[in-house]
Amino acid sequence: MPMTCSALRKSQTMRTDLRRECAEKGIPLVGECYPSMPVHGTPTRARQNTEQIKVTAFVIMPNHVHAILFFPTNGYNLNTIISNAKRFCAYEIINRLKQSNENKILQQLEDGLSAREKKKGQLHKVFKDSFDAKPIYIKPFLLQKIQYIHLNPGRGKWKLVEDWREYKHSSASFYELNKVMHYQPLHYDELY
Repeated sequence: MPMTCSALRKSQTMRTDLRRECAEKGIPLVGECYPSMPVHGTPTRARQNTEQIKVTAFVIMPNHVHAILFFPTNGYNLNTIISNAKRFCAYEIINRLKQSNENKILQQLEDGLSAREKKKGQLHKVFKDSFDAKPIYIKPFLLQKIQYIHLNPGRGKWKLVEDWREYKHSSASFYELNKVMHYQPLHYDELY
């Protein structure tokens, strides 16, 4: 059964409120599990297919993630990769929320489920079902996208940092300060 417009708005508002509350409490909903998600926790055959995928640039925001992925060969199914990454991150997020006794947030994630998702046995709704992807074939477009995602934490409604190069959940420091925060991406110069 599809959600009504008011139920959908309520669900989206609850998720936005949830993300804001987690950000204010310093709970990393996505942060620490994202860069290695396609590789860790997957069966050996799937791991062999995804270990060659490299993150070229990323930023993790309180309510979304931007990443530029490098696929060395054709034949990767982006929908499957993103679906698996979201699933493994969701498990990690739920486990951390349970360990922290964040019952209010867990209840909000449960309340965000549709009747169809509940019927399928899903317990929480951590991520939206869709994602946006744009293929990058030329270096100027790549550089434009890297700049866009790196500037994200210092502008707009979030303004998470004064200096976007210092945002710890981003590859900006790697490119701009030659400093690795949590994860070293594949430098874009190695692609061209």
